[in-house]
Amino acid sequence: ERGARLYDKFVGFAEDLLKVGESLTRAQSSYEAAKSKLTDGSGNLVRQVEMLRELGVNPQHQLPRALTDAAGDDEEGAP
Repeated sequence: ERGARLYDKFVGFAEDLLKVGESLTRAQSSYEAAKSKLTDGSGNLVRQVEMLRELGVNPQHQLPRALTDAAGDDEEGAP
């Protein structure tokens, strides 16, 4: 009886661990999609807001260099 309870507990643990892995995979995919919108392609969000700054908007904060470097200097950003 004790062995059966231990086995069942282990099955529940293994199932939960697999669910955690699936959630991490979904979270990673969502992160990559959001980061792509932020820094990839012409008209990416980072480049667009940097273009606003270049036009004279005077923000109190500056984007981290890692983001501006990742976004590049594409001049074809959407207005």
